[in-house]
Amino acid sequence: MSNLESIINVQKIINPKKTVSKEYVDRLTEITRNGFGSEITREDVEHHVLDVDELYLVKENDHLIGFASYDNLIYDKQDILYLSGMVIDPEHQGKGIFGRVNSKIIKQESPDLFAMRTQNPAIYSATAKLSSEIYPNNVTASSSVPSDIQSIGNYIAKEFLSMDNFNQNNLVSRNTYGHSLYGSIPEVKTKSFFDSKLTLDYDKGDSIILVAKPDYNIISYKSNEVNML
Repeated sequence: MSNLESIINVQKIINPKKTVSKEYVDRLTEITRNGFGSEITREDVEHHVLDVDELYLVKENDHLIGFASYDNLIYDKQDILYLSGMVIDPEHQGKGIFGRVNSKIIKQESPDLFAMRTQNPAIYSATAKLSSEIYPNNVTASSSVPSDIQSIGNYIAKEFLSMDNFNQNNLVSRNTYGHSLYGSIPEVKTKSFFDSKLTLDYDKGDSIILVAKPDYNIISYKSNEVNML
């Protein structure tokens, strides 16, 4: 079966704190642990599922394969769609679902910027494919990101996420998690950028605040590959 022969559906959950059952959180915790290849705590999953502005369940045909959750931020009159969490079951990874689902939500929300916290170079690569600009990048890693992006990164890291040890010049945060979230970091081309330019120490839990400007031409095309339930 090719990537696009399977039908990907996203289902928006209204008021997840009241409507998502304990059993559903348990199932999403199982998917998250499988997706990350590590023992992510149930409390962490619950936070990313319930304590968010928007929650979407991701299904292949009618089978639950993951979720995506978002917060809607505003900084300096710019709408920022912040990806709080997204996990796809490993059996369904590698099909471009990250890009397809996020394209659908970005097109629906029409933000000025798309942002997230990550230590995963594969997520960076997938986001770059949806973006006209992405920070940090190879150019800014040798100097500094633009001042407006620095301010946005600083707002997300310090005011929204209450992160310590954040460097707004390159959008890198040291010791964010205290450990790697992943059983293994994906060996993709952008990993060398994370390793040599950003010098992330995964075992200490380093991460970046990724800030991107959506490319709506690409997003309009990809968003058609997902159905909204």
